Order: sequence, then structure tokens, then C-alpha cells
Amino acid sequence: MNKIVCVLLVALFSPFLVDAQVRLYTQEDRKGNKVLISENKDFFSYSVIIDLIEFENLDTREVSGRYFIAKPGKNVLAKMKVKDSKKESNLEFNSQIVRGKYNPDFKDKIPFLLPVKEGLEVKVSKVISDGVVSYDDLDKKSAGVLIHFNEPTFICAPRKGIVTKIVDGSASGFNQIDFDEEDNYIEFYHEDGTFSRLYVFKSKTLRIKVGDTVYPGMELAESAVLNQQSEPYVRFVRLLTIREGYEFKQRNEEVAFVSSANSSLKPENGFKMISVHPERWIMSEMTKKEIKKYLPLIK
Repeated sequence: MNKIVCVLLVALFSPFLVDAQVRLYTQEDRKGNKVLISENKDFFSYSVIIDLIEFENLDTREVSGRYFIAKPGKNVLAKMKVKDSKKESNLEFNSQIVRGKYNPDFKDKIPFLLPVKEGLEVKVSKVISDGVVSYDDLDKKSAGVLIHFNEPTFICAPRKGIVTKIVDGSASGFNQIDFDEEDNYIEFYHEDGTFSRLYVFKSKTLRIKVGDTVYPGMELAESAVLNQQSEPYVRFVRLLTIREGYEFKQRNEEVAFVSSANSSLKPENGFKMISVHPERWIMSEMTKKEIKKYLPLIK
């Protein structure tokens, strides 16, 4: 019987690494070949890089140095043919697994609505230029753009997506001395494999939960008025997975906001805009069934 040894080592250099949500292992098919399988317990895709350390009596051309997409559920990622069925096989590899879907041919085609109610005038200011970000960057509020407005409003979904994470410190029983509503955020996963986050909402005003699908213009929560700020704002961060060698990283990606029914733009510091919610952009990622059911509610 062939012996196969698998060593899964998760690198610790990425801010979006996962542990128990995605499991990688191998099985043997009827012909004695080895099959690399992913089991993803989450409701969105993950990206996987396999780095072989040692392999013996296996054809690993489908695996060596390659990336894979671990879709929700159980999926076959690759097959490795045994060269000689009478000899033992050995396989050791490192794996890096990150949330989201890496797409080397990513093209930014879909703009975002300004994440506030329609008709509101806002001023947009950039926090930092594009670059690789870490959780520290996000926590230190040094990523994304700030969207300022003059009075409290409802925070709205900027695009279709699945709610993957919510931090609501007050509702979660955080220490009230240390808690700041500025740390509250909602995270979304989009069909193109990217993530976005909306920071700063009023605690205990959420209208959605993790796992919900949201549509552009849908009201999510009330904006928060922070004591140290002269005007309320929402911080918007968009995250794109990129590959550098054998590493996945997250990059803070510039975003275009819808400016009319037919146009969008990437605003500069201090740029003023009116929030618009044209049906064309609201419906751009929705199915016919979703349009019929949800468009009247959003509009």
C-alpha cells in the first residue's frame, strides 16, 4: 500500500489567513492516484497556494507552485498521478489560505454607490494611497477613504455582497471605557472576490446580520456621531487579494463611486458629491428574481 504524508503549515504573514474554516487533505482514487481536496465550511471562496516541500513517486505538475480556489463545500483541487504503483509515495507541502478569491485577471468594472442615503451631499477625503495593508493599518484607521456628511443619516449598502463579519462593540458587551463606535464595522464579500468594509455606525441599530445578502442602496444601520468629530463620517475600505511570488497579500484598492446613471469617478481629496442611487447600478449584479423582489423595497 502506498504511504502518503501530508504536512499543512499555514504561514503567518497575511492579515486574512484562516484556520479551521478550510481543510486541505488528500485521498486515493481507484487507480491509486492522489487527489487534493478542500473542505470549505464558509459561504464564500478562499484562495490557496501550495508550496511543495518534498514529493516522491508523484506527478505534481498540477500542484507545484500553483494557486487554487476553495469554493464553499467539498471540492477537488488537483490530482497527482502515482508514477509507480508498486512504490511508496510521499508528499509534504506548505499551504497559505486566504479569505476571498484571487483573480490575476481582475478588472474593476462595477462602481460603488456612496454608502449613504440618496440625495445627501458628501465630501470625500483619502486616508492613504493604494498599498498592501494589514489589520494594524485598518485598526489605525490608515486605509480607505472618509465620506463626510453634515448630519446623521442611514448607512447604505454600496454594492451587492454577502455580510461576512460585523463588529458592534457596544452590542457585544465590550468594555465601555475602551469602546469607541469608530471601531464598529460591517464587512462584505463581493462576487468578484473582493471585500469591502464600512466603518463607523451607531451601535444596536443594525438591520442586517452575518450571512445576509445586501443590495445597493439597502439601509444597513444608523451613522454614529462621534464626540471628537465635528461632523459624522463613514470610512470605506476596499480590499483586493494580490499575489507576490508564493504569498497572498491584501491591497487597499481605490474605488470608483457612482456619480450619475451613466458615469462614475474616483474622487480626490476634498471632492464633493451628491449621493445618487440609479436603478442601472442597483440592478447591475442582481438576478431577475432579486430585482422583482427587492428593488421596490430599496427604492
